[in-house]
Amino acid sequence: MQRLARPRSRPVLDGARLAAALLLGASAAIFSARPALASHGEPAKGKKATFALVNSYVPCDPPNTATSTGISACAPPTKEGLSLCALSPTGSGKLTLQVIGSLTQGTQDLKLSAVASGLNEFCENDQLCMELSFRAMTDDCPEGSCTTSDLIDVRPGAACCIVSGGKCKINTTLSAASGGSPLLLNGKNTGIELHGCGLKSFVAGALPPELTCGLLLK
Repeated sequence: MQRLARPRSRPVLDGARLAAALLLGASAAIFSARPALASHGEPAKGKKATFALVNSYVPCDPPNTATSTGISACAPPTKEGLSLCALSPTGSGKLTLQVIGSLTQGTQDLKLSAVASGLNEFCENDQLCMELSFRAMTDDCPEGSCTTSDLIDVRPGAACCIVSGGKCKINTTLSAASGGSPLLLNGKNTGIELHGCGLKSFVAGALPPELTCGLLLK
């Protein structure tokens, strides 16, 4: 199984700061009298990303065995998180990020959705919240193009669900998740480099998500 690499230090940011960081858009303010040089390139399309959800396990350190192909490993695997919430062998889930609305009309927004079913009994009545780790490349700095600092395990405030009957469903937008804040700005040729995503128990504190974006090989 392969997963998106996830840094280990995990400050949690609120939804309003996530809104400002994810779409670092056009602003009427002029930050500097110096000429801005917008020089970074982005592809023509990239408005939607969908990932399967898999159970998350702690990193292997130190290894005590190896796979048949010689990759260092730890046996047995240790489940991530305090709640032991996980997808059962018959469960499945997915997480989707999608840019919606119109840039020219000023209605551009980021839709956040996730669905999971077949969650085990440790998830029942628990609150699972979406978390994202990323960096952004944008033309919205005083000098022109720039790269933001990495933002780790950012949690949009309203992107949560209460598990009932082994199911979880999240469907919100970033502006709604940040309380309708006008901080969600448009444009400026911003690319988001996603480093990790998943669903995390609300009571798990600073630990990584129990469910993470990934692939399943069988």
